[in-house]
Amino acid sequence: QLKAVSLAMLRFALENPERYALMFNLDGAVCHSDAVHEATEGMQQIKAILQQLTDDDVESVQMHWFAMMRGFVAIARHDCH
Repeated sequence: QLKAVSLAMLRFALENPERYALMFNLDGAVCHSDAVHEATEGMQQIKAILQQLTDDDVESVQMHWFAMMRGFVAIARHDCH
């Protein structure tokens, strides 16, 4: 499941660069939408997957996963330009 979520995040970022930039305020992109609920729901789903995979502090594992994914996406976005 985690692999599928990770690949989906990478694929989304590459196929929707403008939306991805808005999601994370990249390149000065700004969106005034109230999408906090959707973002929170998505992170809760990822947290549930991680809880099945680790006995460690799931909050810490989630932050490490998220940072790693942001790094992968940044490299992939850079390589595509």
